[in-house]
Amino acid sequence: MTRDEILPELYKIIREIVNDPPELSPETDFVKDLGLDSLAVMRMLEQVEDRFDVLVPINMVSDIRTLGDFAEQLIKLLAEEN
Repeated sequence: MTRDEILPELYKIIREIVNDPPELSPETDFVKDLGLDSLAVMRMLEQVEDRFDVLVPINMVSDIRTLGDFAEQLIKLLAEEN
């Protein structure tokens, strides 16, 4: 999958978790812009794993700051799965 395919799916997931999110873009920061706490992050990870049929290692989460970062990590994970 490409970044352009992954980002819209991430946006859908964020809209299900965050009430009235700001305009979403690859630069949207999970904490600064969305205010996600650890519970919301875990809910998001569950939905991402279900949607993309991939296991996201919990240690990867600390390296992800923006939606774009997450999309790039998902591309790598999906490539490793195949």
